[in-house]
Amino acid sequence: MVTPARILAEDGDGRRATSTLEGRELVVGRAPGSDLRLEDRNVSRRHCRIFRSGGSLLVEDLGSANGTRVNGQPLAGRHRLREGDVVGVGDWDLAVEGPGLLAAEASGGTGSTPLAAMPLPPLPGDPARRPDPSGATRVRRLALLVVVALVAAATGYAAGRVLRGDPPVAGGR
Repeated sequence: MVTPARILAEDGDGRRATSTLEGRELVVGRAPGSDLRLEDRNVSRRHCRIFRSGGSLLVEDLGSANGTRVNGQPLAGRHRLREGDVVGVGDWDLAVEGPGLLAAEASGGTGSTPLAAMPLPPLPGDPARRPDPSGATRVRRLALLVVVALVAAATGYAAGRVLRGDPPVAGGR
């Protein structure tokens, strides 16, 4: 008998969904018949599938419009899931937990590991569990704020002239 694996999903807004991979495969998508239904505009009707093969769990994109990611990298072909892998589907992050995932990685075969002994991969929106040692996220956010401020200042300046009825100035000013 195959031990079921749990698929945990969370999006950037904190919505959560779960499903169980009890048989050979689990289809993730937006369609009503999906095994794990994620209602989101960035999720295709049949986005990806997680399936068993040779004692391992694999993930495969099903021709989705936005692609599937594993640990932030675009998925090309099939990928063997390991402890801590995060599968990106639209705005959702998926984690797989269950007996056998750790043991299969360690021994190359199947095995059983207590569910409580398996650490969960970090979920989005939880900065305490997802530290950014490089600070790259903060730098990108700061850069975005600067660009928005510059655009707002330029637009506000031009809009202010129009609202006041200032005459056009030669040279665009």
